[in-house]
Amino acid sequence: MTGTMRREGPSAWDEGVGDGPYGPSIRAKTAARRCLGVVFCLLSVIAGCADDSGSESGQLPDVDYAYFVARIQPVLESKCAFFACHGSLERRFQIYAVTRLREIPDPDPIFQAPRPLTPAELERNFRNAAGMLYGFEDNPEESLLLSKPVSGGTRHGGATLFGGPNVFTSREDPNFRTLLEWARGARLEE
Repeated sequence: MTGTMRREGPSAWDEGVGDGPYGPSIRAKTAARRCLGVVFCLLSVIAGCADDSGSESGQLPDVDYAYFVARIQPVLESKCAFFACHGSLERRFQIYAVTRLREIPDPDPIFQAPRPLTPAELERNFRNAAGMLYGFEDNPEESLLLSKPVSGGTRHGGATLFGGPNVFTSREDPNFRTLLEWARGARLEE
């Protein structure tokens, strides 16, 4: 064959899951990632099957979903869901919001009216917020949901990042009080 170069001997692909001359082969790295994925899945399943005998059951605190949708979601959306904050997939506590982070982004957001959040997005926001209260049912003010965004609480990266005050300047802020009432078990009046 003229004009083509053919390498003699085994390639990294032929070597299988061993080391090549430049370290682990691509197949070895792929196999390791798959192995880690399987181990992570198994650990997740095992953790999800834990019983209530002193271990975490994976259940969320008893907080009202309707109250969350009506009163908490608007606070999180207006105060926390910016792209540089919790409206980013890079954050552990992610918040979906209209015209911001979406499960399925708008195809042409400039020329379309904003879509309301989907039930799945609202459910995810609810679970994320309620999960921040887990283990603090007796003292929700100590939870990350309430201690991080208030001045004088746990260090909140947003205040440092933007060089301004924290999300809530005091525990008397009406939006902070709304979050606290929900965390303490407030229900939406029907």
